Amino acid sequence: MKSNYQINLTAAATLIALGSFASVHAGTVTWDNNGGAGDNEWGTATNWDGDAVPGNDDTVIINNGDTVNITGNSLSSNGTNLDISVSGSALTFTGVGGNWQFNMAGASISLDATSSFNGGGQYARLFGSGFVIEDGATISNIATLEINGTGGSFTFGLEGSDPFNTIGLNNLGFNGGVTNAIDNTAFVVDFDGYTGGAQTFDLIDWNDGSAASLT
Repeated sequence: MKSNYQINLTAAATLIALGSFASVHAGTVTWDNNGGAGDNEWGTATNWDGDAVPGNDDTVIINNGDTVNITGNSLSSNGTNLDISVSGSALTFTGVGGNWQFNMAGASISLDATSSFNGGGQYARLFGSGFVIEDGATISNIATLEINGTGGSFTFGLEGSDPFNTIGLNNLGFNGGVTNAIDNTAFVVDFDGYTGGAQTFDLIDWNDGSAASLT
């Protein structure tokens, strides 16, 4: 069954949530593959400034136009707590698969309008984590994106006057523990860059995953 999540600007401003997320990070690590190993692998230390792979609580910046590959289960950790910002670049899964190849806790993945996140047909699970998605960003080829626990979020940045570039997901699952629910997931819509009038936006289009009754 296909589902979507909409916001109707003619309905009421009560659906609009404004918020910010703040956290303390160990340091900032910037991708510099062109001056590093040149293999486009996240797990190669010399592809990062300081020749160190990002670790717990780091702020990660990927902004030089490269495609960064995560091979195997390089980012399968329940304690990674990364703040990943992708601008004009791509973050992609390749290689060895698994039940949850991208398995993050307390993480934030920010995608600007010219960036992409490609799951390589694998599964992704976020514990108390979220996506910040600017209009024009692409999320694709994820078998199932599951949001678990409290604090999960999707933040959508609307730009210009056109309808939002709908994010398409194969499957989207919400697991609140005892029941599959949307209760613990926040949907935030940022209208700072919006210049259009009243209209209806389709934010996400998905096939029902673990929450068959989700609408």
